[in-house]
Amino acid sequence: MMLILTVAALALAWPEACGAAERWLESSYGDPAARISDLADALHVEERTLQRKTRALFGRAPKRLLTDFRLETACRFLRDPGRKISEVAYDCGFASAASFSKLFRQRYGKTPSAWRE
Repeated sequence: MMLILTVAALALAWPEACGAAERWLESSYGDPAARISDLADALHVEERTLQRKTRALFGRAPKRLLTDFRLETACRFLRDPGRKISEVAYDCGFASAASFSKLFRQRYGKTPSAWRE
């Protein structure tokens, strides 16, 4: 749901970037090497411009938007009981299952396995 709100707000406030940002997030979230500078390049703006715009629009840094997108995607993946937590972590672009679990717990207040239950 957060992504839909984020993309809708982006579409209203910065329409020329909406589609490109959504395409970049969809294609890059699973790559742990994905960087905000790559998103800035996809939007044809300087990284600092991207940081200013996302902070002004959403009150968050672009890196946080990417992390949020990864966590929201992880929630969808966790609904499949056949997927291991580590598999979800790596598929969503986290460098390790431990870092994924830590960020997940900070965001949702419970571990991925507890959330899944």
